Amino acid sequence: MQEAHLAVFTYPLPDGVRPSDLARRMEMTPQATNYLIAQVETLGWNAVRPRAVTDVWCT
Repeated sequence: MQEAHLAVFTYPLPDGVRPSDLARRMEMTPQATNYLIAQVETLGWNAVRPRAVTDVWCT
């Protein structure tokens, strides 16, 4: 894990957060945020759970 990955954990909410909302909070592009989310998910530190809208959940 690198410092950039920690940004994903800075704004977690108990009910999850949409990647687009997370991108706005981190002041990053949605593409960069999705890249970080995918990397962190590969490491097993978060999960993207399907719902009506995809949210990111810290596990």
